Amino acid sequence: PNAGFASCYKECLTTSQVFASKLSSL
Repeated sequence: PNAGFASCYKECLTTSQVFASKLSSL
């Protein structure tokens, strides 16, 4: 469970970073 959580958390962080970069490029 911990490994799965870390993977999901990492993926969520990457998604939020991409989203933030898209917002900043507007």
